[in-house]
Amino acid sequence: MGRQTYVLAWKSLTHGSANMDMLISVGNRGVLAHRDTGHDMTFHLTGRYVETTAKERVSQAIRKLTEEMGLSLRGYKPVVREARCR
Repeated sequence: MGRQTYVLAWKSLTHGSANMDMLISVGNRGVLAHRDTGHDMTFHLTGRYVETTAKERVSQAIRKLTEEMGLSLRGYKPVVREARCR
């Protein structure tokens, strides 16, 4: 059931980065001897499904809004601002 999570965790590890899949796989591996990890993996996969669905719906809404207003997103570059610590 969670094979994709472990595959994505391995890929992120080999690319020198860590993501939520890495966190989940390490956590599940650490508790294998103590309890069933099915609950944790089910919770994680459900969260991933909800996140993916939400992103798709937002993308569709933005496309629809830009079409209705006659706008074009070609050449658009997102502005990323770094957070400042006080």
